[in-house]
Amino acid sequence: PFEESNRAVADNTRAYIEEKFPVTKINESYENGRGTVTYRVNELPANDTLILKPDDPLARLYFGEGWGAKLFFRVSNPREMELWLDAFEANTSHWGLFVNGAEIARQVPPESKTQRARLPANVLRQGINEITLTFDKTFPITESPNHPLSIVVRSAGEEQGAFGHIYVNGQDASPNLRGYNIVVINPEKDGAVEARANFDTFGSEQASERMAEFIAQIPNGRIVAVAASDEASYRLTQAGVDALKALGAKIDLRGKFRWSHALLAAKGSPHTAREAASEIQVSQIIQGAGLTEPAAAARIGAIRIEPAP
Repeated sequence: PFEESNRAVADNTRAYIEEKFPVTKINESYENGRGTVTYRVNELPANDTLILKPDDPLARLYFGEGWGAKLFFRVSNPREMELWLDAFEANTSHWGLFVNGAEIARQVPPESKTQRARLPANVLRQGINEITLTFDKTFPITESPNHPLSIVVRSAGEEQGAFGHIYVNGQDASPNLRGYNIVVINPEKDGAVEARANFDTFGSEQASERMAEFIAQIPNGRIVAVAASDEASYRLTQAGVDALKALGAKIDLRGKFRWSHALLAAKGSPHTAREAASEIQVSQIIQGAGLTEPAAAARIGAIRIEPAP
């Protein structure tokens, strides 16, 4: 909606929407100097090739709820497809593959790190297809021999979900409160969590001072995971910004109301830090297997679905 007093802004906004977004105008009405333009989002053509990797923050949108690993894949023209599981490791005796409820494969995990399965055309359908991987058991990740340390940092501003999760070997160690959440991890002790704290930099300027003091006393070599939740910018001060920059952060969240902000760093090695921030979406950083549960059935480096040759 817009009014005559801001017609220039409204016209520029309409032009931007119609140029950048896949929409069709379906209605335009005016009354007493006020107007409303309604758009319909156009259906995008299906992409018959899909590649999912665990460090992609949007990958979770393809997965369904429940036990096992369920994902949804859109097909425009049903035909024989191939499913590839790259860097596949499973500590189970059997794993199965179902497409739209039909069992396609059930087999013992071979030694190969790449698994391939054919998806017959007669079980696929136009539109959304449900693909499910099943396993006969799960196991605690910490009991897996030589398992790599798994860390997932997920940050969301108030309008994106308002959370600040920090998963260490599948366990959420974050206080998950408004502001900055920090977890200190000892990589030499199998990812032992040595400290955790929350600093409400939305509610208090003193929180930045406390955060700076907390970060300063962390020993060098420790892994520091930082996740902003809800809103962390409003009363963030220079002291807080400098403390995060000492870890390797490059983003100053001040003036970025309700942004997400995630940071994973090694204290004393700021050049190795990894960081993500966004005004409109969840920020995520993954190290290792990317577990958000303490037990797992398999590890998969990437999932690919593509037309069969």
